[in-house]
Amino acid sequence: MQPEELLVERILVSEYPGPHPPARDCARKLAAVALNGGMEMDWTEVARIAALPEYRSEESTRKLLEDVRRELGTHSTSDPNGPADLV
Repeated sequence: MQPEELLVERILVSEYPGPHPPARDCARKLAAVALNGGMEMDWTEVARIAALPEYRSEESTRKLLEDVRRELGTHSTSDPNGPADLV
């Protein structure tokens, strides 16, 4: 599984069918590593996957990334395009 799909999958599992804090924690940690440049993340691919019918988690993905970026105090990533279309 690619990191983009893993991130979206963890976000979905963290909320459906009900709250699952371990999945949420995993998604937050993965997002933080990617946002800090510790691993490559194709943010366009994250957005595409989040919009797929089997995930339908665009808003949840946007919200989690917004929260993590705020906590990190950063508005940039190692990817010059960053997740701007997500947050």
